[in-house]
Order: sequence, then structure tokens, then C-alpha cells
Amino acid sequence: KKLFSIMLGRCFALAFFCSFQEKALQERDEAIQERNALKARLDAVSSELADYKKKEDKKNVLQKKLV
Repeated sequence: KKLFSIMLGRCFALAFFCSFQEKALQERDEAIQERNALKARLDAVSSELADYKKKEDKKNVLQKKLV
């Protein structure tokens, strides 16, 4: 009877740990997906900024030539 209660307690502990670990892994996966989305947005904005700077540089060069 005592052995059964010990084993039952261990089973509950193991079930709790497994559900906690599964939840932690799910939260990790969601965080990774969010990070990847933010990285993609950063790359897009960085690319747009680089294009803008190139256009501004070309415009400044043309203005200097005209002066």
C-alpha cells in the first residue's frame, strides 16, 4: 500500500513535469517565431533605409555637379 502511494506520487510528479516542459517548449517555439518575424521586419526596414540613403547620395552628387 505504501509502495503504491509512492509510485502514484511519482507518476503525478512526472506528469506535472512533462506538462510543464511541454508548455515551456511551446513558449520557446512561440518566442522563436516572434523573433524571426521581428528579424524579417528589421531586414526589410534596413533594406529600405539603405535604398533611401543611396538615392539621397545620388541626389546630393547631382546637386553638387550642378553647382
